[in-house]
Amino acid sequence: MLGVARVTVIKWIKTGKITAYNVHGRWRIPYSEVERVLGGATKCRLRL
Repeated sequence: MLGVARVTVIKWIKTGKITAYNVHGRWRIPYSEVERVLGGATKCRLRL
């Protein structure tokens, strides 16, 4: 989704570049963080 490797995102989390929460062994990144990292250049449509 971010256009970068999974390993890169994990490095960003561990260095504090992006905020994420570890819930039951899985990283959760708030949508606001994704927008911040991408510079607000993304529009995502959710299908329900």
